[in-house]
Amino acid sequence: MESRQQLLMTLAILGVTLYCVFLSLHQSGNSQDKGVLGRLGFLRSSPAVTQRNEGNSKLTHFKERQCTIYFAPSSLKGFPGYGIYTTRDLWKGERILGGPDGVSIPVEQPRRRTDFPKKDLVQKWTRLWGDYWWGRGVPDHVMYEDSAGVVDYQIGFGFLPNHHCLIDSLDPQYPPNAPYEDSLAQRFESPGAGAFSYSKGREFISFKDVGAGEELFMNYGWCKHDQRGPPWTKDAFLTEDFDRASTYIWLRIGPNAVATFNYDDAGNVILDPPMSDDRLAKQLVPSTKQEVQELAAQPLTRKDLPIYLSKHKGVNRRTTEWIKDNGMCLETMKPRTSTLPHAGQGGFAQHKVKQGDIIVPAPALHIMDRAVLNLYDKTGKTKVGVRLLLNYCFSHPKSTVLLCPNTNAVLINHCSHRKKQCGPEGPNADIRWSSGWDETSNSWRKMSLSELGQQEHRGLSFEIIATRDINPGDEVFLDYGIEWEKAWEAHVKKWKSPKHPSLPKQWISAKEANEDSEAPILKELMVGMPNLQKGKEFATDPYLFTGCVYWPSKADNDPVYKKPPADDWNTWKATEILEEFSDDGETYHYWRSGGYATHSDGIHWPCSVMWKESHSRYVVRIHQQPWQETMPWDENGTPRLLYNYPRSSIHYFVMPDSSDQHLPGVFRHPLVMKDEVFPEQWKNL
Repeated sequence: MESRQQLLMTLAILGVTLYCVFLSLHQSGNSQDKGVLGRLGFLRSSPAVTQRNEGNSKLTHFKERQCTIYFAPSSLKGFPGYGIYTTRDLWKGERILGGPDGVSIPVEQPRRRTDFPKKDLVQKWTRLWGDYWWGRGVPDHVMYEDSAGVVDYQIGFGFLPNHHCLIDSLDPQYPPNAPYEDSLAQRFESPGAGAFSYSKGREFISFKDVGAGEELFMNYGWCKHDQRGPPWTKDAFLTEDFDRASTYIWLRIGPNAVATFNYDDAGNVILDPPMSDDRLAKQLVPSTKQEVQELAAQPLTRKDLPIYLSKHKGVNRRTTEWIKDNGMCLETMKPRTSTLPHAGQGGFAQHKVKQGDIIVPAPALHIMDRAVLNLYDKTGKTKVGVRLLLNYCFSHPKSTVLLCPNTNAVLINHCSHRKKQCGPEGPNADIRWSSGWDETSNSWRKMSLSELGQQEHRGLSFEIIATRDINPGDEVFLDYGIEWEKAWEAHVKKWKSPKHPSLPKQWISAKEANEDSEAPILKELMVGMPNLQKGKEFATDPYLFTGCVYWPSKADNDPVYKKPPADDWNTWKATEILEEFSDDGETYHYWRSGGYATHSDGIHWPCSVMWKESHSRYVVRIHQQPWQETMPWDENGTPRLLYNYPRSSIHYFVMPDSSDQHLPGVFRHPLVMKDEVFPEQWKNL
């Protein structure tokens, strides 16, 4: 008995000792331990944990999360703007925020070529915003939003990271669970249907290990100065600058050096031409004898040198303490379904915010005239709606100017002390101009309206502050203004359900349809070979259509598609049609694991599902994609059929121009800034 007790005591002491060893490794931040801890899957900080009661949208438990992602002055040398930093070590494959940080806002018809009212102002708006919205890397459910074209206004992490071609670390991905949530508002029951975006923001993954204190960069694709890139690229360090500097250095310190560094009497490097005349690359070369010696002592190859220069000459080194002292937290809020009806998502606090503290910074883009957000028909003469973007921008009743925040400040829903929609205490946040951290904003808001209109980049910033203490799990609310409140109440009063006689009895949203990628295709969206032979190419569902993973190949140029058949193929037997016009569709899968969440933009082509072959295989007909060059089979009216096509490669989309955001009478109104906050000189109405 005594020996057993001694054994148990020894095991207990050993367990405590192992735990302490693990804890010390866990807290040390030693990069040598990081890979091991990453494989074990241990968390370094307390994650947000939530529980919901069924039928109750209020959070019942929320464990506080510590902020580790900050918005602070960029580390890029020569760049006066802000960037995103991490104060924790990030492992390769780690989600930066644990989920999307906001919404993705589709901007319809960004570059209409027909004449329409205020075309010059629209072109000026698109020139400014063209550097910020996403024209590439747009999810297909956004691309199909409008038949006249769409770009993606991705706020938060899609807007704030700075560009770098060599030390970028961010990989944007679509949320794995319901990236498009058209069930947030019931089309036939909610006056809020179409008043907010159903497209979730992206999740950002670190595709390599990143150390605490580093700035998080994203590669925007501009890596050469001779590309027709935005104006800022002419002053940015790009790949070719690092490469020229690396070549110059390696010729002087490499194993086969053919030259040496020259110094003046003070030990400063004297550059030889043409490097001495290279405006950007010369800044990346060591400037003193000591720097040259430190560089020569590094175990580097020529291939390693550009990365080394990027981290040691292209950026200023930051400590985590500096970032916390000089930055603002970007993790204060997380999107969740709002506690208010008809409001979609809301912003919920992840950690405690004290009264008067900044909840979230909000750099903003300006639009000089809200009329540029009007939508017109193909003639450009008849107004058919207003872009959804209007609902995410601040303005004033006496001004045409719009100010649109670029962070997840747009998640914050309306509540006023007048109506107390969110409870007896009313709103817990307010908006004000940036409090000194953005010097450009301080000067811009003193500009005249004419001067503001001449600016072709972002320069204004707000901040959302807490008007009382906010606890973890609390939803954040802001007063949108009495004008907005009255407009919403009037909309609710006159709203009518947009029911249509052609709608199926059992309405299903795109989100619900896509919940199981292996479920049988909906009967309403099956075409069948008899219908194809009758000339009926598409299913008749007025809301959804099917898109199939497809990409052009040499098979599209098969002679059978190069010219119309000698006789009408619609009169052929089904077996004859398949034999002549079909190929095996087995190879058409998503390129990466994760299904739709990892799809490349433009990979889904409209398709008709003809019939089911087996449990998970179908015969499909591919149709021409709107933004791809015309395929021979489309030009000559011959069907492009694929048999043995995997069910998992078929996705449901909302028909172009048919989403709730296109409904007639949908709510559109800017958020209203207080009279004392909005600059007097911008009130032009």
